[in-house]
Amino acid sequence: MFLLESQPKEIELLPLAENAGMPPIYIRTVLGEPFAIKEITSTCGCIKADFDGNNLNPEFVIQSRVDVSMLKEGQGGEIKIRTDYDRWPYMVLYYKVLGKFHTEPETVLFSDARDGVPVTVEATVINNYGKDFEIESIRSVKGYTEVLKKEKVPKGWRLELKITPPPIKNSLSFSDIINVNVKDSETVIVYCLGHYARAKEILEELNRKDRPKR
Repeated sequence: MFLLESQPKEIELLPLAENAGMPPIYIRTVLGEPFAIKEITSTCGCIKADFDGNNLNPEFVIQSRVDVSMLKEGQGGEIKIRTDYDRWPYMVLYYKVLGKFHTEPETVLFSDARDGVPVTVEATVINNYGKDFEIESIRSVKGYTEVLKKEKVPKGWRLELKITPPPIKNSLSFSDIINVNVKDSETVIVYCLGHYARAKEILEELNRKDRPKR
């Protein structure tokens, strides 16, 4: 049982938003016992907060300041709050710095792929700031994927993709990378990973055929 709890436990920071979109941190003792905050630190050193180390209270709302110049996309770390509460002296929260866009899912995964048999999947490109955008072009790096349809959705675009698995060679799986070029912005990457059906058995059979006969 956690005797010191906080909300939120995980924080997503957006460098272009006001104060990086940093929410207030609510921290309290489960038993309603008073405590004082003694120190607040972060992995990046970019998150600061003012507090009175002599103020005893069973709960606090911490308003933090973020130095956005120190944030890097994909960066993550901890916010550690040290207290004088003997039962639970530390509270640790986690943060992650987001870019302008993300994809759902982060990686398109599917199994039971068969070489040459197309599979239809979906992926959505989303603007983390809730802004509309246009897609200029979409390109498959390995040529296994083509776009069947793109549909406008709130904050992004849903893509219907047809992936044609290549012939099985020496791997149980295959991958492709889809470059989605956003107009007047950046390239968003959609990762695809497929696993062949009965791949292990097929590879063993191919290896047996390749062995020299005695």
